[in-house]
Amino acid sequence: MTTVSPPDVLTAAESDIRFEQTLDYAFNSDLITFKATWRADGALIDTTGAIKAFAGASS
Repeated sequence: MTTVSPPDVLTAAESDIRFEQTLDYAFNSDLITFKATWRADGALIDTTGAIKAFAGASS
């Protein structure tokens, strides 16, 4: 297992946080359902080669 420290990964927010609610999803249970969405992106900036990308079999 490889531990990634924060300086090894660069992250950037691609959009604002969006909050949504619905009364329809759990209507039978008398519940209000909330959802939060945030798009983010990241790039690996490790130059030592200690962290490798997984390349699995394509299906």
